[in-house]
Amino acid sequence: MNSLVWIKNRHVVSALCAAPILFSCAYASAEAAAPAAVEAVAAAPAEPAPPYTLSFNLGLYSNYMFRGVALSDGPALQGGIDWVHSSGFYLGTWFSTIDPDYAVGNHQEVDLYGGYAYTFENGLGVNFMGNYYWYPENRKADGKSIDSFEVSAAISYKLLTYTYL
Repeated sequence: MNSLVWIKNRHVVSALCAAPILFSCAYASAEAAAPAAVEAVAAAPAEPAPPYTLSFNLGLYSNYMFRGVALSDGPALQGGIDWVHSSGFYLGTWFSTIDPDYAVGNHQEVDLYGGYAYTFENGLGVNFMGNYYWYPENRKADGKSIDSFEVSAAISYKLLTYTYL
């Protein structure tokens, strides 16, 4: 459990616990100031939406599961950044702490991915993606890097999806 030494640091745990409270207070303050801001915005013309979205995510999870296999022995810090263009192209990165026993002594995994997704008017969708699994510490198994690249193609219809790796 050496990979989870950071969790024993009370400052890190305190910051992770306090962050949601601080963000909710800031959100509540922004809502209180919103009526005056709405009047000012109502007079201004609306700007066109950009052709892309950028989103972020961060979480502390009880375990890191990948395709049914636990890759952490306890809590895992995970997060990512996603960029999606209105044309269907997307890029992103995702990270997680992992137990070094499951990853040849590596403590982090970083995924870099990109692809193209499109959904037709009839509900049929396609997705083509490339995903690179990178282990920054570059510890090797039998002299070979455990970094890997995979390509996938998926077809979907409403709630059903079939992915070929």
